[in-house]
Amino acid sequence: MDQKQNQGRNELPEVLEHLIEGFQIIDRDWRYTYVNAAAAAHGRSTKDALVGKTMMECFPGIEKTELFRKLERCLRENTTDALTNSFAYPDGTTRHFELRIEPVPNGLCVLSIDVSEKIEAERKLRALEEERNQADRLETVGRLAAGIAHDFSNLLGVILAHAEAALTRQSGPSREDAVGIMDAARSSADLTRQLLAYGRRQVIRREVVDPVDLVNKLCVLLDRTLGGRVHVKVVKRGTVGKVEVDPSQFDQVVMNLVLNARDAMPNGGAITITIEEVESRIRILVSDTGTGMDEVTRSHIFEPFFTTKERSKGTGLGLSTVYGIIKQHAGNIEVKSVVGEGSTFEVDFPVATSVPRVSDPPLSAPRPKAPTDQTILVAEDSPSLSKLISTTLRAAGYNVITAATGVEALDVCKGSNHIDLLVTDVVMPGMRGPALIAATKQLRPDLRFLCTSGYATEDVKSEADLPEGVEFLEKPYLPSVFLRTVRSLLARAP
Repeated sequence: MDQKQNQGRNELPEVLEHLIEGFQIIDRDWRYTYVNAAAAAHGRSTKDALVGKTMMECFPGIEKTELFRKLERCLRENTTDALTNSFAYPDGTTRHFELRIEPVPNGLCVLSIDVSEKIEAERKLRALEEERNQADRLETVGRLAAGIAHDFSNLLGVILAHAEAALTRQSGPSREDAVGIMDAARSSADLTRQLLAYGRRQVIRREVVDPVDLVNKLCVLLDRTLGGRVHVKVVKRGTVGKVEVDPSQFDQVVMNLVLNARDAMPNGGAITITIEEVESRIRILVSDTGTGMDEVTRSHIFEPFFTTKERSKGTGLGLSTVYGIIKQHAGNIEVKSVVGEGSTFEVDFPVATSVPRVSDPPLSAPRPKAPTDQTILVAEDSPSLSKLISTTLRAAGYNVITAATGVEALDVCKGSNHIDLLVTDVVMPGMRGPALIAATKQLRPDLRFLCTSGYATEDVKSEADLPEGVEFLEKPYLPSVFLRTVRSLLARAP
């Protein structure tokens, strides 16, 4: 052998020592004959502790692993193999290695690369993708639910109107039937409101309020509902700012979370509501000592109609309503849960940046004209509801003009100066209600406006988004409530 070959052979161990990949040679008796520094570090050991000893001596139990079975096959069949192996250390931590197994004359050579960071990054990416997919699924279901609820609310309005009319005319058994119809319609309306809340299509009436004060007041009422076996404690951490929310919907969020926690503790327990301010967010934590949830249940809890309760004990809309309300308020909700240890729901709302609103003083209204001198334009694309509104208004003595689209209603306004009030739905073909109102106000600044809807679209997310002076009435409504609103509007000064 010449001098250059000897020099190369002498330099080889030094080269192997400087590799970032682990390099080890195992003989046919499973004894380490060579281990470089990287391979020793992968095993959280040293070269001196490994070389000369068998794999079973250095890592007890390794002979029972899938890795060892692959090593046996490669040694027996003189073949190569590659795999990703997860290695658990005595302290409970785990690292991941890409391994390549190559047969050599006196045994096996194993190359190892630590890919733990890569695998963790891939896991986080998959989790983010799943979270995004889940959010997309919830958004799709929410839009579907909101669309169905909107159309259904129009039908409920007709049912409620006929039931109310029957109540004014009937007595005896027939009256009881009308009461039953009205009660069922109202229950159905509550159900559609929950669907609309999930789909983030409710109209919200924002106020700047103290969340601690709201929670404390609500808990006083909830104490009577929860019973003696469930106790609620409110904890305030540090200084907590105000939030701009719809107070009734804020109450609904907290109430549903507390009642959900109660249902998770059939034998009683404790609910802790913690309120704190974290990085310009008001955080509300609702924790219980209940049964907890597994990962499968946790991934579905915000979907409408998903419930783990008996069929007679819940609709599965409580947490989906919570989800919709929070998202519509630009908030966020997350849940952490361990089976047998309870759950914690974490709700974040933005800290309010505006000041509390002060109501304008009531205006002194002039004596209204007689109904027969007043004309109301009704823009409503639902034929049955348009007919009902028209009949109700004409029976009250008003002149009525109807339009099936926003464009048609705008044309009517352009051709007439005798309209006193425009009633329009938010969702209209061709031109939405808010756009119709804005265009009509340019023509008739003195005109009064009543906007109705079963839900708030992207154009109208709160009363503050409606043009100034526009009244809003949520569907479904009773004709008596509709007439009171119309009379109130017409009584105001233009």
